Amino acid sequence: MADETISDLAAVSAALGTHEIPVNESGVSKKLTVAQIAALIAPLTVSENFLTGDVNLTNINTFYDGPSLSLAAGTYILMGSVTIYVGVSGYVASKLWDGTNVWDSPGDEQAAGAQTQIVVFGTCVLGTPTTVKISSVSSTTGSVMLATVLNGATHKGSHLMAIKIA
Repeated sequence: MADETISDLAAVSAALGTHEIPVNESGVSKKLTVAQIAALIAPLTVSENFLTGDVNLTNINTFYDGPSLSLAAGTYILMGSVTIYVGVSGYVASKLWDGTNVWDSPGDEQAAGAQTQIVVFGTCVLGTPTTVKISSVSSTTGSVMLATVLNGATHKGSHLMAIKIA
């Protein structure tokens, strides 16, 4: 056992000197270079979109679309948030979806005149190119999904991000 440990350490030391890493694949030991390993790992692709104008949630209990992304087929981690100004006390909610499949749908009761940020997160596997979006709803009138907060273009109020992982 001690000899195996020493030879393992020697193999690792040698591998580090040549920028190779020992691996065991299906019972076969071999060395891979860092470049070979990097080629095996799919590079992550990140897409992001920001709401460019405020969206009035005019009709109560009706969902209005916020930020969206058109994505190619693949597996994604989705995350985003919307900031909603609540004109009259009531319930506001958002859903992360493609128009059919819902991956997240948080909501909360809010006081009049409040701004609330609703965060969405999910994963999805898309078989075909698909548009994913965050849509929001309010149980009262006067609510607005905000494009910016604090009156500044650099303070993004509502956005959606997708990270393609496969």
